Amino acid sequence: MKARIFRSTAWVAASLCLAGSTALADEEEIEHQWLETSVYVQAAGSFAFEEFKSGIGGSNSLGFDLAAGLRITSWLATEVQFDWSDGMDPHSTNASKPGGVSWATTFNARAYPTTDYFMEGRIQPYLLAGLGASSFRTEKGREVGFATRWGVGVDTYVTEKIALTVGASYLWSIGTPIRDLNYVSISWGAMYRFY
Repeated sequence: MKARIFRSTAWVAASLCLAGSTALADEEEIEHQWLETSVYVQAAGSFAFEEFKSGIGGSNSLGFDLAAGLRITSWLATEVQFDWSDGMDPHSTNASKPGGVSWATTFNARAYPTTDYFMEGRIQPYLLAGLGASSFRTEKGREVGFATRWGVGVDTYVTEKIALTVGASYLWSIGTPIRDLNYVSISWGAMYRFY
């Protein structure tokens, strides 16, 4: 009889320990969910500072940028980024020419070199590099050329799925008929992760 009671007690204790460890594992997984592989979307407002060559003209402008990507590992993501600005006209010194719409689309790699260092990964600084195309409206028409994007930023997770994000990037345009149509873009917005 005592042996039967002992076996029953041992079985219940083992079951409780197993259930408790499973619950802790689930809790830990949720706690660090932002380090997992997932798809994400991001939307941000932006302000672009023109860096056009002297004599081209130019104007700063407000706009927005959108990105969609895949967080491949805890420290690397790939994405497509589109940014749009209104009024960044290379001929803005000419008062008779209204500001034009400019845009850029790049395929980026986003590296998170200090993942899991700050607040268990809630704060994640990143480095960004990308290749793509840029387009500017000029008095000659639409100028389209090759572009590279270089940037830095930080994602701050307020929940497992939502992060506030700020960033700065430099877009360097190459191959447009009017050269040196470059700009610095400051962005602020939010990211949503799909697990």
